[in-house]
Amino acid sequence: MIDVSYSCILCSNRLTIKEINNQIKFICEECGFKETIELGLSQKESYKILQNNHQKKIRKNKSNKKAFPTRSSFRRKIRYDPELLEHDKLITKNVDLIKSKFIDGSLPSVMSKLISDKSHLPVHVEYFPKNLPESGKNPSKLGIDHRLIQKLKSKGIKKLYRYQEEVYEIIRDQKNLIITAPTGLGKTEAFLLPILQSIIDDKMSKVNKNIHAILIYPTKALAADQYEKIKYYCLSLGINVAVYDGDTPQDDRNGIYQAPPHLLITNPDMIHYHLMGNMSFQGIIKSVKFIVIDEIHLCVGAFGTNILWILRRLRRFSPKFISIGASATISNAKSFAETLFDQPVELIRVGNARKSDLYLSMLYPKERSNLSTMARVSTYFLEEGHKTLLFGNGHLSAESLNLILKQLGFNSQIHRAGLSISHRKKAENLFKSGKINALVSTPTLELGIDIGSLDCVISMLTSLTSFVQRIGRAGRQGQDSFATLVLRGDDPISAYFARNPNEYLSTLEPAYVEPNNSLVSYYQLLAMLLDKPLNSKEYKKYKDPLNKIEKEELIINTERGVAIRSREKIRENLSNYSIRGIGNSISILHNSKIIGERVLPIALTELHPGAIYLHGGRSYNVNQYNPKLRTSKVTSTVNRNIRTKALRKIWPRIESIEFEKEIDGLSASYCKLNLTETVNGFLTKDIFTNKLIDVQELDEPITYDYSTMGFILSLPKPYKEINHMHPTEKSDYLMGTFHAIEHVLIESGNSLTGGGANQIGGISMGDTGQIFVYDGTEGGSGLSNLLFDSLSKGMQRSLKIMQECPCKREDGCPRCTYSYYCGNNNQPLNRIGAIETLKLVGKESTELDLSFEGVETFVIDPIEINPFSEYSKFDLIMKNIALYKH
Repeated sequence: MIDVSYSCILCSNRLTIKEINNQIKFICEECGFKETIELGLSQKESYKILQNNHQKKIRKNKSNKKAFPTRSSFRRKIRYDPELLEHDKLITKNVDLIKSKFIDGSLPSVMSKLISDKSHLPVHVEYFPKNLPESGKNPSKLGIDHRLIQKLKSKGIKKLYRYQEEVYEIIRDQKNLIITAPTGLGKTEAFLLPILQSIIDDKMSKVNKNIHAILIYPTKALAADQYEKIKYYCLSLGINVAVYDGDTPQDDRNGIYQAPPHLLITNPDMIHYHLMGNMSFQGIIKSVKFIVIDEIHLCVGAFGTNILWILRRLRRFSPKFISIGASATISNAKSFAETLFDQPVELIRVGNARKSDLYLSMLYPKERSNLSTMARVSTYFLEEGHKTLLFGNGHLSAESLNLILKQLGFNSQIHRAGLSISHRKKAENLFKSGKINALVSTPTLELGIDIGSLDCVISMLTSLTSFVQRIGRAGRQGQDSFATLVLRGDDPISAYFARNPNEYLSTLEPAYVEPNNSLVSYYQLLAMLLDKPLNSKEYKKYKDPLNKIEKEELIINTERGVAIRSREKIRENLSNYSIRGIGNSISILHNSKIIGERVLPIALTELHPGAIYLHGGRSYNVNQYNPKLRTSKVTSTVNRNIRTKALRKIWPRIESIEFEKEIDGLSASYCKLNLTETVNGFLTKDIFTNKLIDVQELDEPITYDYSTMGFILSLPKPYKEINHMHPTEKSDYLMGTFHAIEHVLIESGNSLTGGGANQIGGISMGDTGQIFVYDGTEGGSGLSNLLFDSLSKGMQRSLKIMQECPCKREDGCPRCTYSYYCGNNNQPLNRIGAIETLKLVGKESTELDLSFEGVETFVIDPIEINPFSEYSKFDLIMKNIALYKH
């Protein structure tokens, strides 16, 4: 029997299903709907009867509107709690307060329309006036070359900001630096001016004939975009700049080796790979004076630890370079940069500055899905000619939103990972040129890629860090800018922030990186050995992480340093290692050609037989899934009104136990895990309303097995709380208890895992008290091990978070128990039970119990590991050739 999360026929929220005495009870905890089917049938058959009964009631009472509530009227009357409906009345006062700040007493017309729309609730509206950073000196007073000053003037820059002066002076004083400033306020010019001046000085003295500075960007697209901006300043100065990435032809690479540019623009993957034995590359970086990492806030988790090691490896060839980081959104910038750079760092921070007036609104859908609400909101801006960028958080939400816009008659384009660079570049150019005014994107456009003038950003709920990055794209030319955050109507996190919007707007996340990630250290030390042999001093410095490599007999320590025993074996161990944690992927075939790809295991949920796959603004039917070739064949479809959602399970199996330990009396084991993801059916939903249309089983379930690392923890049960309960009630209480602990333990572990909490998955095994926590990367990333090593501290922190949370709610809130990444829509959760259970830690002992076959699981999904993944036309050609040969 298929395990389905059925939707309420009235409000579309997840139904709770209970089977008692040959009866199946369907209960909606959101709207209160209840119905019992007494036929002893399967869940699917019972749900079909439920749907049929509902349709009969509608037909029977069609003439009597009060007899049975329709979906939309039911939502308006019941779904939204009294606090929010009361807030609906209070919003008028907020609008009046905003109007009073204007001389003419009115808001921009588009904002008045937005607030007046009764289909959503404006839970927060705020006006932020234009606020430029403090002005500084004329560039000539800093000793900047006159040709560079002329370049600034031609861009309309007659004076620097004060913070740019400070940056200039710090870098000229040869000090490491981290810059945090809002998007569009000249961070690139801030670090670029002193570097260019240094190159000019060296050219005059003929000191340096190799690369002077390496500018590292997280993606090829951003690097290519910044190349044009940097080249503008270099052209008249005789300064050479080049891009060095996976798309750089071999002839151009040879040209870089033979005549190194002054500035090299690249990404961390290229440095990681080409340091390993590429003598030509090693030769041109030996005199590097500056390393710049832009968008440094992305260097967290396992990826951040890889960056830390890559910088260490670079220092072996050029030990005196200055490290510079830049970002718009880091609350703990100095401590984060000092950990990443492994050196003292100066901080220059620009506070709440902006180039334009900003009108911010937070909306809570009342009658539509959040995607339809986003599309409706965009019509107000688009109809007044405002260029609008809409953000989805993933592939499916962005593609669905783009289809809705097209069906509303707007010529929109989609921009996301998984589409070719040429497709994305076309979308960028159409938007930049003004040929289209609507662009839908995943996080790929959070970064500083130039898409021209932008007036409005509309985003679905995301972290405040991402939201700040997104809205920073608007108003960069000084025009009025608009930012709208659309919450979800069926989401506990959204409901909480709808009641408490200021809590959302005041919580900027810190960034962390953990140097002692043992798995990353292992692979990066292997790479370091291939760079060049370690000397005795380096052996002593890295002795602990080198132990495993010695035990594998890959190296031997001698008086002169470390000698490699098997270079081939080291290369073999590194062959499948990715610093971004990217695993295997599924190629998407249309008319025998690859049109894109999706990374496993997420591909399993989108490319199964029967799925509707949305790609580049088009809809495709998935006809065939081939696990051996790792391909899915698709055909075009004209039906753009529906989407599918996979019904999936994830099941853990322990392959081997690496080590066991008792933690405050609790039994825990760090293991090599095998995770089996299974898709055995799918839901078909209306793309506009999110209404459930059909539930289907697959003829044959499809699975994907992969190995990773993680741990299992056995928690005590709060018997005093549950002894008096009915067995069903007791089970529900315990499932919510352990599900909540799983959430808080992972979410609160950010500082323990080096910022990698959202790259860790979790599985709570029903009411058994057994919790799995695992690396979201195939093969492992070392993040769960960091949490395992600090599990006692993690549990203490989890207890404190839930005890001190002001919400005092039984299920908790986004500040304590809710997770953005919950695979069960944050249900069930029991904050009270979780507190009582964690109070027992240290007082009661547990034993691991692996007899949990058949229990209901509650899952935290790790995010798509690399939302910025990209491939070129060349990559597709090579994949097609490989497929043809096969």
